[in-house]
Amino acid sequence: MSDSPMSPLQREFVLIDKPLANRVGFQVEVKTTSLIQVTFNGVPTECLNDVKKSMDKIVEKHTQDKTWEMERMDFLIARAIQNKIKDMEERPDVQIFGHMIGHQLYGNSEEDLRTRMNEVKTGPYGFGVPR
Repeated sequence: MSDSPMSPLQREFVLIDKPLANRVGFQVEVKTTSLIQVTFNGVPTECLNDVKKSMDKIVEKHTQDKTWEMERMDFLIARAIQNKIKDMEERPDVQIFGHMIGHQLYGNSEEDLRTRMNEVKTGPYGFGVPR
């Protein structure tokens, strides 16, 4: 959503004639309660209301299937898979401990831990992609 000039948030807020921000960040946190955080840097004070209106329009627009650029989504998913594989190969200990800590914080049952660890057992993918 924000990592490249091709991303919707960069196009709508930064790469326009009169930019509403000089940087847009997008982060998803999955915990007990999930959080989607969008940050805007360098917003001129007089544009604060415009940022909210534009963001509301973008969110509304992206509730429709036709808005999504499927080729770009394919690319982003493939890149996420490659990064996950790389992380697992370079630091399997971090991946395993991450799952264990996640279970201690958010798991409710032994089955939750089994599900988390099966991702490691079957590969770092979590995307249903065989190696």
